[in-house]
Formats: sequence, C-alpha cells, structure tokens
Amino acid sequence: MDLTKEEIERYQPYHTMPAFAFGFRDYMECKFLDYGMEDVDGQAYDRGAECAMRRQQKDFWPTSLTARGSRG
Repeated sequence: MDLTKEEIERYQPYHTMPAFAFGFRDYMECKFLDYGMEDVDGQAYDRGAECAMRRQQKDFWPTSLTARGSRG
C-alpha cells in the first residue's frame, strides 16, 4: 500500500503502524475486526480503514461530478 503525501499528512503517525495496514486491508477485503478504540493499535486500525474508505469514495465519485455537487 503506497500512501499519497496527503494521506501521510492526514494519518501520521498512525500510518507507520502495522495495525493501520491491517485496517486498510481489512476494509478493502470487507473484513472488519474489533480492535477496540481503547489503545493506539485500535486507533491506527480505525484510521487505516478510514483511509481505505476515502480512497474508494474518491474512486467511485469522479472529481468532475463531486465538484459540481451533482451525480449526473
């Protein structure tokens, strides 16, 4: 998984943790584990899943459509 500069800035320092990569992968594979939010690993996992979600949304809604505020 290669992160963009913007993604690194948004998710640092969590992007360096293995749990971030697990969250990203699990979201892309539609598998979700309960890491909990009580510790740093849980937060890193959640941010990895969020990063994957944002990528899918960006890929699904092209910039030309979202810029106009319309889907068609």
